[in-house]
Formats: sequence, C-alpha cells, structure tokens
Amino acid sequence: DGPRTLLGREAPFVGRRRELSTLLAALEECVEEPVARAVVVVAPPGMGKTRTRVEFERLAQQRFSTLATWVARADPLRAGAPYAMVVPMLRGLFGVSPQEALPVRREKVRRRVAWHVPAAAQPRVCEFLGELIGTPFPDDDSVELRAARQDPVLLADQIARAWQDLVASECAARPLLLVMEDLQWGDLPSVRLVEGALRTLGQSPLLVVGTGRPEADEAFPGLWSEAAPQRVLLGPLTRRASDELIAAVNPDLADDVAARISERAAGNPYFLEELLRGAAQGRGVALPGTVLAMLHARLDALEPEVRRVLRAASVFGESFCADGLCALLGGPGASAPVRAAIDTLVARELVAPRPTSRIEGRDEFAFASTQLRDAAYTSLTEADRTLGHRLAAPWLESVGVRDAVELADHYERGGLLLRAVPWYLAAAEEALGGNDFGIALARVER
Repeated sequence: DGPRTLLGREAPFVGRRRELSTLLAALEECVEEPVARAVVVVAPPGMGKTRTRVEFERLAQQRFSTLATWVARADPLRAGAPYAMVVPMLRGLFGVSPQEALPVRREKVRRRVAWHVPAAAQPRVCEFLGELIGTPFPDDDSVELRAARQDPVLLADQIARAWQDLVASECAARPLLLVMEDLQWGDLPSVRLVEGALRTLGQSPLLVVGTGRPEADEAFPGLWSEAAPQRVLLGPLTRRASDELIAAVNPDLADDVAARISERAAGNPYFLEELLRGAAQGRGVALPGTVLAMLHARLDALEPEVRRVLRAASVFGESFCADGLCALLGGPGASAPVRAAIDTLVARELVAPRPTSRIEGRDEFAFASTQLRDAAYTSLTEADRTLGHRLAAPWLESVGVRDAVELADHYERGGLLLRAVPWYLAAAEEALGGNDFGIALARVER
C-alpha cells in the first residue's frame, strides 16, 4: 500500500476525483451524524480498485486524524475459507503471529481488547476472538467458552457477538473505516460479521468499504442490502487523465507515441502502465492486444533464471518466501541465485517486499498485481504446475502453515489426493464453525 512506482518514478493518482468525492462524502456523513454506512466499489481487473482505496484512506486520515482503519483482504488461494478475510486482519490488529508462544499471543489480545472494550466484557471478547484467530484461552472458568467448543453453531454465534462488541467499542472511541478488499474471493462468515456490525451499530461512526470485481455480485448477492450500500463503479480513465499519467512517468515520450498509447489503453490504468513499460523497453506500442498477453510478453523478456524464479513464485499465490522458492528450485544450494533473481524482480517492479510476513523469521514478497501472478502461473507447463504444488504443500506444512483450504488445494493440484483429504475435512469443520453450510458441504463433497 506504499507509493506506486512506474519506470522508477512515483506514479500519480489520476482521474478518480468523482469517485473519491463519493467515498469522502460517505465518510463525512458517518462521522458527523453519526451513522453506519456501506459503499461497494466495483470494477473489472486493472481498473484501479486498490489504488483508489489506498488514495481514499490517505485523504480520509488527513481529514479525520482520529480515524481508525482496518483492512481485510481476500486471498484467491483461500477463496471461501471461513473467516479468511477477518482472521489476518484481527491478527494484525492484535499484533500476534501464529509462531509466537501462546502466552505471548494471549497477552497481546488482552492488551488490545482492553483499549476500548468495557472491563466486564473483556474476558469474553478475548476468549472468542482468541478462538477465532488461533489463540485459544483456557475454559476452566468460562462456561460459555466450554459450551461453545462443543457446538460449532453456538461458537459462531459467540464469535459474532464478540466481534460486534469489539467494533462497537472502537466506534464509541473514534470513527472506524473498515475495508473489505477483493470480495470476489471473500468468504461468507466474514461478510456476515460485517453485515451484523452494520445492522446493530446503525448509529455509530462506521463506514464499510468493499471492493471487488463484478463477479462479487454472484458470490454475495444482495451484499449488505439492509444497509442500502452505495455503489461506485470505476469506469475507464478519461483521455486527459491518461495523458497526465503518461507525462508524469515518461515526459520525454514522443507526442505521437504517447497519443497511440493513450488510445490503445482505452482508459484501463493497468493496460496503460504496461504499454508505457513496453515503450520504455523499445517495443513501441506494437504489443499484444490483451493485458494477459502483454504480461506474457513482459515475462518472456526476462532472463531465463529470473523468469524461472517468478514462475515458481506463482505456485504459492500472490505472496511467497525465498526459502519456499528454494524448496521448489533445488534446496539450500539455490538460495544465492534465488535471492539474486528476487532482487532483480523487485528492481523491475514485478514484485515488492511485504512489511510483515505470515511465516515468522522469513521475508515475504508479493506480486505487483493479481494479473501478473496469473500470467506467470499460466506460463507454467501442466507438469511443472503439478510438481510445484507437490513440493509447495509439504514445505508450507514444515514451516507451520496450517491453513486447511490452502494446503488441501496444493495437495490436490499436486496430485497427492490422499494427503489432501484430512485438510479438506478440516476445511469442512471450519466452514461448519462459521455457519457457512454451503461451503461445508462443498468441502465434504470434495
């Protein structure tokens, strides 16, 4: 979410004044009334949903200095997994890592909950949100927790109650902006938690902003309908906005080339950026006609070893660790060339380091975009994809990853079907615990 660079320069944010005004107006209403509202930002891939969201957060923080912002992101490899959006967000909020000792995690949860939650409710909120994020508390003195552990549906209800208490206490202390990003890969239990907060906290300064592709409407028909969400559609950039971006990142570009790039991009920001990169590499605007084909051309221009590392990284999804790539590409002996290739990929704006890692003690990197990851993944042969997943799954297990959906998917794609079975069982149990019966049945059927 830091500054976005293009051809080594910071790329300006252009052409979304109207959409930003809509979002800021909704936030102002929430803060000044106060009232709970929802806005859904919808656009096809490459139209700038994330960039718009980041710019909105920056302006919102400038306007309301006390604003709290929570961001939940969906992961395509964990699409539909119960609470897959809110669990990483809460872990970040509490500052806990699954690799830390349990007493340390419990203390961090207690400290953060104590910020705003009333003292009488703090033990219950800690217990049930701890249960949600994999930081269990003892149930010796808690009849509620002991009973909920025997009944998945009751546990889901108690988690929802604890979540609402946390959100309500936060809103009582300061306005809250809650962002749900990439809803097309989201999960029903997370969406329902947010829906419950919107329903019960109608007179609180709460703004929920969801972003997603049009297929999010199919995944969650009638999304947050009780809150009458405002819908913001991101259309193509205007010609003037496209020209402004071109002039900012490549002011020396010939006027006729700039005009052809602007016309060819047809207002798609991501397409525009890729055309600018192609022009800077001396390829003019004679590039393939789709974003995916353009990205394949960009990958083909990489050195063989750098391209090999990027393709291997795509097996892990949108983020990866250098040690994981070594497991796929030859073990510890591959460390030096893998890290050199990652440095090259960072320098060429294909991947970027992440400020935090879900695997303790290991640096994590993320693809510059979902489209880039998809291009790298589809460039693998079927045999290489199968082998990559077959090697990735046991490595992830060995470093402590216990995400049932992710591991089941890796094992299945790797052809190790029997090893996928216990993880699909665990995934079904998790879905049952999230009251997502459709997903639970789908995992059982799998």
